[in-house]
Amino acid sequence: MIDILNEKKRLRSDILRHRSEIPLEKIIQDSVTIIDKLINLEAYNNSGTIMCFIDFKKEVITIEFIRYSLDAGKRVLLPIILKQPDGNRTMKASQLIDPEQDLASGTMGILEPKPEKCRFVEPSEIDFFVVPGLAFDVTKNRLGYGAGYHDGMQKKLRETLLV
Repeated sequence: MIDILNEKKRLRSDILRHRSEIPLEKIIQDSVTIIDKLINLEAYNNSGTIMCFIDFKKEVITIEFIRYSLDAGKRVLLPIILKQPDGNRTMKASQLIDPEQDLASGTMGILEPKPEKCRFVEPSEIDFFVVPGLAFDVTKNRLGYGAGYHDGMQKKLRETLLV
């Protein structure tokens, strides 16, 4: 087990180093392609409530997808990391109404809903979930940053999730 954890740590480091070298123009171009594919998915178009991450450290740029979804009448949820009384942290879903007014720098410097703008929604209400990842394999396994927030949220989703 320790070997697997060390290998994941090494892989994260390698991927982050490689990603840091990608020019911004390439990130923008690839983001447009990815978002175009997302908005043309049948599952996306059939969804009413979506959850999406806000990009961080050269991830797919998601803010235009978020705005597009709001304009399309979808209920958009964003993750927020909250400290629990026991000191652990957990991720919750909060509805976004106004990207310009509702967001502030949060955990790890990632934009998330301001405390006074939190509108919590149960994971069972999510129809479509867009997750970040450092890497994915051919069987759709995800390698994230290692905190497990999105993995924990995915375990709470209903089995009938569209995607």
